[in-house]
Amino acid sequence: MTDVPSRVITGHIVLSYGPRPIGNIGRHRPARVQVEVFRRVAEVSGDVGLRLGFDYARAIDSLEALPRLKERLEELRAVGHGAIFVDDLSRIFRLCPNARRPGLLDELEPYRPHLFCVRQGGLLKDLSPDLMKVILVSPGGPWRLKRTSRLLAEERREQTRKAVAASRKARSAMADGKAKELAQIADKLAADGEGRATFAAIAKEANRCGMTTTRGNPWTSASVARAIRRIPSRANASYAKIEPE
Repeated sequence: MTDVPSRVITGHIVLSYGPRPIGNIGRHRPARVQVEVFRRVAEVSGDVGLRLGFDYARAIDSLEALPRLKERLEELRAVGHGAIFVDDLSRIFRLCPNARRPGLLDELEPYRPHLFCVRQGGLLKDLSPDLMKVILVSPGGPWRLKRTSRLLAEERREQTRKAVAASRKARSAMADGKAKELAQIADKLAADGEGRATFAAIAKEANRCGMTTTRGNPWTSASVARAIRRIPSRANASYAKIEPE
């Protein structure tokens, strides 16, 4: 029996040409460039599984043209944490008529904390106004260059660099999400009359609920302490002393 990765990232493929995929999207030839980007992100992230989704659209007038992406983003917004990866935000805007690009960006506004753009190097919420202006006005961007062997090698190195950065940010986002869940458990214990919950009590309740760390391990008082202190408003909270493991 093979081990199941303790973490999974979701890469979303946007296809605009060729036949519609049948079967495994990871083996669909027109998707190979995007699949490779997501595989690099997963590889540099360590023990991480890769889940792939896709939309097929020859033109994108609005987010409705990407129903699966919209559905997944809505799920992430509902839980309040997590992100879905696209390889290149400009891939979406290139398919959108100029006049409709500002409207498409407005539609993406509620999901900015949950859409990670690998080629742009961050979550949509963290992209600079100048970069967004370039994407809106000229989504091809400066990276649309003649592909020579030298440029292909440089592109692979750049993809690896961005994959490493994406991995770090993804791990941070997952850790932030776990911290919020632990904070909710702490608040629940306090509301149930436990007073200010100890880290050990929070760990015990989290384990009882089947919640694990980002690496798939059970919680301990020490790991709870590290996680909760990721939340600025809780960093200096007077939790009880960490008990020995």
